[in-house]
Amino acid sequence: MRCHCPIRSLRTIGIAAILAGVLTVGTGSIVLAQEPDDPDELSRRVTELSAAARYAEALPLAQRLSALLEKTLGPTHPVFATSLNDLGVLYYMQARYAEAEALYQRSLAIREKALGHNHPQVALSLNNIGVLYYEQGRYADAERFTGSHWQFAKRLLGTIILISQSR
Repeated sequence: MRCHCPIRSLRTIGIAAILAGVLTVGTGSIVLAQEPDDPDELSRRVTELSAAARYAEALPLAQRLSALLEKTLGPTHPVFATSLNDLGVLYYMQARYAEAEALYQRSLAIREKALGHNHPQVALSLNNIGVLYYEQGRYADAERFTGSHWQFAKRLLGTIILISQSR
């Protein structure tokens, strides 16, 4: 969930926020008086908390990251779509499937429009929706989405094989 955004002025704000904050680690939670608004720092912290299965703690940071990216990059930018997908994953991991589905669908719509139907990020969105539906027992819906994902994967694999054979 690493974000490499060209937002330099927000780095300064993030550093000031970190310096103003008080970090407490000992009870297993991170408490800051003021959270940074640096996308890279927010992304790093969300990843760190997610890796520790601390999804409820990661959620507000991921929400702030997504809102920040929407404001700075716009609601149709692929990086913003990735933040929506990542936010959906956090909801999915907490079995909050309706919220995850809405975010996955929104991410898919942005990715299809911005990147085209044959982009790997679109395939990832299709797969996430399919897995979500499978988890809910919606097998026909799951197959429709994962089937699209596998069709894409086969085309991509065929392209890779053709490229490697032409060398």
